[in-house]
Amino acid sequence: MRKEQIPTLIRKPLRQAHYQSLQLLARTLSHLTPYETVVTLPKGSFIADGMSSTHDSSFMQDPDFLRAYARAVKAAGADWGIPWRTHIALWSADACKSASGDFVELGTGRGWMFSAILSSLNWEGMSKRLFLFDTFTDSRLDLISGHALNGKDKHPRYAVSFELTEANFADWQRVRLVRGRVPESLMSVDLVSISFLHIDLNNADSEVKSLRELWPKVNVGGLILLDDYAYHGYRSQYEAMNNLSVELGFKILSLPTGQGLIYKSAA
Repeated sequence: MRKEQIPTLIRKPLRQAHYQSLQLLARTLSHLTPYETVVTLPKGSFIADGMSSTHDSSFMQDPDFLRAYARAVKAAGADWGIPWRTHIALWSADACKSASGDFVELGTGRGWMFSAILSSLNWEGMSKRLFLFDTFTDSRLDLISGHALNGKDKHPRYAVSFELTEANFADWQRVRLVRGRVPESLMSVDLVSISFLHIDLNNADSEVKSLRELWPKVNVGGLILLDDYAYHGYRSQYEAMNNLSVELGFKILSLPTGQGLIYKSAA
């Protein structure tokens, strides 16, 4: 594939990441046939973050989306190349902005997702509170126990420190960072009702225990977005959440981004 054959996908900061993904796809396809392979993708095609689509992805050219995405990049210190996942989180939060109840995130890290969300909403005109739960350390977790690996292996997307993540969210009022292991730290705050819950703990046991604890506090009509539900390499979370859905009586919408979406309906 020559560079001129690759369609312009979107403006910076995402264009380069997509160009690299298209190059990878072209190289992969070239090994599948003995003939010269020329790939011509429709305008607006999307390949990134473990998914590809020829459907219209022009939302990534929307100025509001680009502004929110740029704020997420600022929080993280790098472009993580997850525009479609971010788009779904922005939509979910927006759908809950007029519903009663606070916003909650379990597994905030450096603040990517809610930096984007708060930038996209008229947060100062709202009365909601935001609770961000994390250990706020950069150590990778043991996927079985959920405990940090004593700083031996740093995770590039985890928080560098509590103080740096706190400084990132100083731009907005009514944001409270809660430091500690989840679900234990859930008991330290006065959470009464929730309209939107984002879960990204990278550990099946912690996620299930946390959602079981918070489920009664999620208002009818509220949304729960699971970051890694059907993502490649996270099968334990997929199975654990499916089991919990049977226990609590809800359905999970599996999304091609690997996320899972839950709507809290009336009993």
